[in-house]
Amino acid sequence: PELIKLNNLVNGETLSSKAKGQENVSYPPLRKIFRDNLPTTLTTLAPCIMMSPSAVAECLEMDVFSFDYLLFDEASQIFTHKAVGALARAENAIIVGDPKQLPPPSLFEAKISQELLDKVGDIAKNSVLDECININLPDTRLSCHYRSAHESLIAFSNSMIYLNTMSTFPSVDSRISRLSFEYVENGYIDDGDDRTGDRRADKGNVPEAKRLVAYT
Repeated sequence: PELIKLNNLVNGETLSSKAKGQENVSYPPLRKIFRDNLPTTLTTLAPCIMMSPSAVAECLEMDVFSFDYLLFDEASQIFTHKAVGALARAENAIIVGDPKQLPPPSLFEAKISQELLDKVGDIAKNSVLDECININLPDTRLSCHYRSAHESLIAFSNSMIYLNTMSTFPSVDSRISRLSFEYVENGYIDDGDDRTGDRRADKGNVPEAKRLVAYT
């Protein structure tokens, strides 16, 4: 019945727009469609739904949709404030991520005022994985690494970052490293001050970037 109702809604909107001579057909927002026309059929047809945290908050009303389990993958890249909406709709949550990865990028995030940062602290900048670790939620460590095409590609990270706690799989030519060192003159991170103390507008590692481009 819900699918018939949704079909009638869409066809009705289309016919109404055509009758009015409108070229562009406008449909109700997804949040309204899901709430009014698919409150039970959506989860029946798709018991496992893949959505971004933002899409969950925007499209699924909390008092209509709830889930047995929520799974966050790459949780170190999800800001806590973006995860809260999805967490509120689930009875259980599985948070998967790597705390050794770089923090989530804020390039496309709205600027957060210093006053707000003073009030909420690091929670505005932390990932949902950080918060789970901070409150000592039970965790299980995955120790096998199998995704590198050659063992030498993960060997450095395993040694220097993971302290050799990961189990890696040797390659058929594991004695031949796929990594090599190549010296780049003046290849250092420029934070705005060069080594003489003069301010410069450009920041970055330009010599190394040019060398990398030359290889592509």
